Amino acid sequence: MYLGAASAGRITPEERGAITLAAWRALGSGDAILQRILTSRCGVPVAQIDTASFNALDAAANVEVGLWLGGETSRQAAIDLLCASAGAWLSPDRTGQWQVGQLVAPTGTAVLKLSDTEIIDIDRLPTNDPDRGVPVWRVNLRYKRFWAALGPSDIAAGVSQARRAELLPQWRSVTATDPATQAAHLLAPSMDIETLLVSAGDAATERDRRLALHKLRRDYVRVRVPLTTATAAVNLGAIVDVVTPALGYGAGRKLVCLGIARAGQAVELDLWG
Repeated sequence: MYLGAASAGRITPEERGAITLAAWRALGSGDAILQRILTSRCGVPVAQIDTASFNALDAAANVEVGLWLGGETSRQAAIDLLCASAGAWLSPDRTGQWQVGQLVAPTGTAVLKLSDTEIIDIDRLPTNDPDRGVPVWRVNLRYKRFWAALGPSDIAAGVSQARRAELLPQWRSVTATDPATQAAHLLAPSMDIETLLVSAGDAATERDRRLALHKLRRDYVRVRVPLTTATAAVNLGAIVDVVTPALGYGAGRKLVCLGIARAGQAVELDLWG
C-alpha cells in the first residue's frame, strides 16, 4: 500500500481478497463462505456438498457477513463463527454429504412418530445453552465488528463526533426484550450473541428471530428406540413427533433432531424443541 504522504493516524484498510468485487459479493453470504472453506481448506470434494441444504440456508438467511482472519485460526473456529451468525449448524449426513441447516422451531410434518410402543427409554437433558433451556427475556446481538480496535488517538482530528462514536466501539449491537417472559419466568436470563453480520437490518431481524425462538420453553431429550428402517432413515434437522405421557408429551410434541448415535440394535436420537 502506498499513501503518498505520512499518515495522520492509524491505517485500517478494508480487505476483500484477491477476487473481483462482484465475486466477493457472491461470497458474502455465510453459506457461500462455508462452502469455500469446506472445499478449499478442508479438502471436501464439491460432490460431497449437499447443495440443496446450502441453498435452503441462503434463502432462510440471505445476509452479508464479514470475517477477517489474522494469524493462525483453525478451520473449525471460522466455521463456528459463520454458523453462529445465522443460528446454523453444519454436519455430514449418514452418506457423508455435508449439509447445513438453521435451528428453527420444529413445525411441519414429522418424518417419524414415536410413542410408548417404540420408545425404549427417554430422558430430558440440559441444553448446551448457558440458560439450560430456560426461556430468555432479552437478546443482545452484536454485529459489524471492527477487527482493529481503535483508540481516540487513532482517529484523525477532522472526523466528526458522530463518526468517532461509531468507530471507537469494537461492536455495534441491537437489543430486544420481552417483559412478559421476564414476568412469567423470574429467573429468565439474557442471551448475548456475537455474529459476523454487517447490516443493522440483518442484525435486527436475526435478533428478533432468536428472541422468538428462545423466549419459549425448550426441551432437549434423548430417545432410545429400536433400529428399524424408519428410525435409521432419520437425519439431522428432521422433525420427530414424540407422544408419551412420560415428559408431559401426551398430546405429542414435535422436536427437531440434533444428534444421532447407534447403540447396538438401537438408535439414540437427540431431540430439541
